[in-house]
Amino acid sequence: MTSPLPGLLARHDARDPVLWCTSGPIDAATLRRRVLQVASRLPEGDGAVLVSCLDTTSFVVAVLAAWRRGLPIALPPNTRARTLEEIREQASICTEIHDADPRLAFDAERDTVEDDVLVDAAPGYRMASVYTSGSTGAHDIVHKSAVQLLGEAGVLATRFELDARARVLSTVPPHHIYGLLFGVFVPLCCGGSIVATVPFHAPAVEAVARASQATVLVSTPAHLRGLELVDSEAVRSVTRVFSSGAPLHASTAAKSRARFGCSVTEILGSTETGGIGWRQADGTSDVPWRPLPGVRVGTAADGQLLLWSDFLPGELPQPFVADDRIELLDSPAEHEQLFRHLGRTDDVVKVGGKRISLGMLEARLRSLPAVRDAAVFADEAPVGHDRRIRAVVVAPGKDPDTLRRALLEWFDPVVVPRRIVMVDELPRESTGKLRRAALKALLDGESGRRVSRGQAQTSR
Repeated sequence: MTSPLPGLLARHDARDPVLWCTSGPIDAATLRRRVLQVASRLPEGDGAVLVSCLDTTSFVVAVLAAWRRGLPIALPPNTRARTLEEIREQASICTEIHDADPRLAFDAERDTVEDDVLVDAAPGYRMASVYTSGSTGAHDIVHKSAVQLLGEAGVLATRFELDARARVLSTVPPHHIYGLLFGVFVPLCCGGSIVATVPFHAPAVEAVARASQATVLVSTPAHLRGLELVDSEAVRSVTRVFSSGAPLHASTAAKSRARFGCSVTEILGSTETGGIGWRQADGTSDVPWRPLPGVRVGTAADGQLLLWSDFLPGELPQPFVADDRIELLDSPAEHEQLFRHLGRTDDVVKVGGKRISLGMLEARLRSLPAVRDAAVFADEAPVGHDRRIRAVVVAPGKDPDTLRRALLEWFDPVVVPRRIVMVDELPRESTGKLRRAALKALLDGESGRRVSRGQAQTSR
């Protein structure tokens, strides 16, 4: 363990704002009272509290109230009815809290019993069950202990020098581990505050950033690309930008630096492993990654990432073999590790006898002029047949053949997507991720037309 568990709200004075809502700020004292009231309404006993709140204020109150009651939480990957039903069937749930739950009602006149500790948990105490985004298949459950959540949040706040001045606006919902850590727990641990709105599209981000005067933006590459046309004046208060969830293309990093006046801090990690590494991406060079405090990396013979980390689940062996490939680099400083991330182990496919990184192909496609977004898909190959690469692209005014000709300047014809579908918008999740099933359904369902969202012009 690299540091003691930080106390939630321990760095906030009673009148310090913690949540910035459209109706006004909520200070630490009021938030504590709301949490204590809700905690008193929760059941005792075993089982987790399923938190399906979309409203950030309700989410924060529900999570802290569950922990105050001594109950772990279960965080669904989304709040769709079927997803919630599956979690209720698979997990031990004692109660569920949603936005319209009457137990969340705050009685400003009611007295509450105050004490010095809002949430007290041993490092190994299981605090949460988090579900993966399911980008490549089913949602997997990952159990998180106090050290994996609060301990990591404290390390992140210290490493990136976030303190009471941090007013955090996240475009990633808190049900996702990245949004949960950076958008909720880091400000609660460091004395900062949370913008209680999670905007998705660029105009909404612009409006919320202007209204809240946020100083920290927690986002994704897909969202940052959408912000390239945002008025710089609207985001002038932002002095720190984080990105995670997918590789950040150099052109997006460069435009973000120009837009915000600071380099984007990229975070490498996963729901299963927690944070692994970070780098300052300014778009000018292939900046190496550095392990986060409490993390050490190595490589297996095939370049697969070996991970030693304070934030791995205790039941996992160390080193943990992650689904990533890296290259260790020479470091000018003693005891400092540098590495290059080479993609995921499932990212490289063979087509026509040639190996190609889907991530590299996708990044090159996104870098083409007028391309706003793109995704690449490799079909499973029947026995004796090659895999087929297809792509979905958002590029107003461009046609598939033009994109194919541009890709041929970089890649062998056999690996250039045989089919390119032009759409108005990719069906991304609120985290900015694109589920494999949604992408495949879009590709399989198109009939060759270019119309509105989700329909397309194709090239075979």
